Amino acid sequence: MPHVMLVDDDRECLLALSNRLKFAFRGYGLKVDIADGAATGLILAHEGHYDALLVDVLMPGINGLKFVEQLRHTQPRVPIIMMTGGDVNICEEQAARLGLMACLSKPIDFVQLRLLVHEVLKDEKQRVGGRQRGGRQRPQRLTMLNGKRLHERPV
Repeated sequence: MPHVMLVDDDRECLLALSNRLKFAFRGYGLKVDIADGAATGLILAHEGHYDALLVDVLMPGINGLKFVEQLRHTQPRVPIIMMTGGDVNICEEQAARLGLMACLSKPIDFVQLRLLVHEVLKDEKQRVGGRQRGGRQRPQRLTMLNGKRLHERPV
């Protein structure tokens, strides 16, 4: 079952995105965990495996970029979609260094988010399917910034 985590200090945003993602991917049986801050997100990330994370940049305490830096020590390959209500350029500048899948501006364009999550779930399904058949498939991760397709790269 696909498993994603949403990390944001805005509880209303967490609940709305969680409900919309669960509904949009009900055929996948998507499980969505929510964390109301980076500290909670790090605890959850260390306790379980996630197929993708959606992380807000601007949070009190540990911001989203620091959260990703810390997370990369234990989960270097998990796809991460950043979101911000602030300057998206800050996120875009850090995208390559942190291995971000995408940076989205708030309010979130849900159609764009749905496409990104679908890409992650499709890649995960191919990766798991390849393992079950004994093959070594290397899915491509779509890298997008602000809705612009930059390139595809091996995961």
